[in-house]
Amino acid sequence: MKVILHLFILTFFVTYNLSGQCWSKVRSGAHHNVAIKDDGSLWAWGWNSSGEVGDGTFVDKYYPVQIGIDLDWKEIDAGDNFCIALKQDNSLWAWGNNDDGQLGDGTTTSKNIPIHIGNATDWVKISCGDSHSTFAIKQNGTLWAWGLNNSGQLGDSTLINKFSPIKIGSDSTWQAISGGGYFTIALKQNGTLWAWGANNFGQLGDSTNIGKIYPVQIGISTNWEKINAGFYHSIATKQNHSLWAWGSGPLGDSTSIGKNHPIQIGIDTNWNNIYAGGEHSLATKFDLSLWVWGDNYFGQIGDSTFVDRLYPINISNGKTWKEITIGAVHSQSISTNGELFAWGVNTYGRLGDSTNINKNYKIKIKTINCYPLSVRNSAVEDEFCFVYPNPVHNELFI
Repeated sequence: MKVILHLFILTFFVTYNLSGQCWSKVRSGAHHNVAIKDDGSLWAWGWNSSGEVGDGTFVDKYYPVQIGIDLDWKEIDAGDNFCIALKQDNSLWAWGNNDDGQLGDGTTTSKNIPIHIGNATDWVKISCGDSHSTFAIKQNGTLWAWGLNNSGQLGDSTLINKFSPIKIGSDSTWQAISGGGYFTIALKQNGTLWAWGANNFGQLGDSTNIGKIYPVQIGISTNWEKINAGFYHSIATKQNHSLWAWGSGPLGDSTSIGKNHPIQIGIDTNWNNIYAGGEHSLATKFDLSLWVWGDNYFGQIGDSTFVDRLYPINISNGKTWKEITIGAVHSQSISTNGELFAWGVNTYGRLGDSTNINKNYKIKIKTINCYPLSVRNSAVEDEFCFVYPNPVHNELFI
């Protein structure tokens, strides 16, 4: 642990709760959410008709509930009505709806608690499609997929569903994967962009509207950096941190017209995290400001209006942001101090505020507190400092 402190602090004494108090990661499905706290605990809320919350019931949850007692969860993602996750040992877990084999356990039986998928402990990247499809990358760079395949979204050159993970092709240079609505986009380690599956809105970005049942390279650029697939559109950044989008509009280019090839959004080159939803998108910049654009019929933009935004607008509201996610018509973000905020449609309790009332502005999910600790400096009686974050994870700042 690194401890950063001012030189004038000679000695101090402090006690505090070491249990995880702050949100670390969050992902949204169409109607539910899954999250991890700083202590590695797993939480979920929202629609639960197929057991996608994972708490052993089929009862909707209007606020976050802890799933099990394990404290070693590392990565999560949420699909239409199912979830997948990785633990610290890189083992794969899944729960929720399994009608099309999307959990990957070789059956079509839904599960309302997390179950271990296979025995492999070399998974590193995971992604749920908005359809009933699942994707993952192993440590050796190979790509794997399973679940619904009615549009070729698995990429194995067939239209046949798969009930357990299958290797896609022989390439071992896959770097990132993102499942969308019946289509998939991916990056290779050489910075090239690839896509396959449904393409009726141009969401593959290959300048056609023809679906593909195997990965095809999109353009010739070798400088793509981050990708995210929504239901009908895709967004990405290049290594110069410029923002690009394609598929069904509004894409953020000041029009509502879709594009079947990547177009640059604005001229800024400081985009950081990106996320595509049903018909809106969310992103942060390197200054940790929060930006959103697209359809706003249900208030999913979060700017206290119901006006569609055809280009990115800043909704930081004086905070800085580290984590973003979007469901079909709702959004969630985690501020840099670990507080969770949500807005948009709230049926089934998907916002997590114990109500089912829609919100067109950000609300804080008041289940935990994340505050710096006030510490008295015993060497200089009249001086105070702050210790953060609480709980400490890798670095303690004083």
